[in-house]
Amino acid sequence: MLVPMTYDQRYVDETTILVSDWQVSISSVGLAVVPKVGDIVSAGGVDYHVIDADPNNYDGVMNVILVVQERTTQ
Repeated sequence: MLVPMTYDQRYVDETTILVSDWQVSISSVGLAVVPKVGDIVSAGGVDYHVIDADPNNYDGVMNVILVVQERTTQ
């Protein structure tokens, strides 16, 4: 499951996070390939660079969700 969202304006500094960046939450359960910084992913015919990836691990054993910062390559 993917949940793309725009960043809340309070986090947009136009240096680390641009207004055009997307924050995408991805369920890590059963995920065959884990996106990492530097990867390029495609969605809806648009290519995105993975700028940051933050695995959320609540039990100390298994990543439950991966929060990825993505930026278009165009």
